[in-house]
Amino acid sequence: MEMQSPSVKLKPSVRWPIRILAALVVLAGMVAIVGFVADVWTHRQPLAKWQSLASLPGILWLVRQAWCAAIQGRSPADPAWPFATERFLFFYFAAWVAVYLL
Repeated sequence: MEMQSPSVKLKPSVRWPIRILAALVVLAGMVAIVGFVADVWTHRQPLAKWQSLASLPGILWLVRQAWCAAIQGRSPADPAWPFATERFLFFYFAAWVAVYLL
């Protein structure tokens, strides 16, 4: 029977070029969140405010996915966060695309 030593580190599942790209996505996501907040603060049109606010959960989801890939080198344990389930995540993105296409 073979036993693995606890001091042996497993290779990360995300390679370094992808981790660097994920770090850039995190940075762009943070800029987008600040931009969305500034947009909501300055816009007078209610529709633009609601579209910006409706985009925030999707941006948070993308930033968290990229953060886990860049920092931890792995996918997050709960891939649907901040949503309850992956089905709710799917419907959120379907509705988000539908709103922006219409």
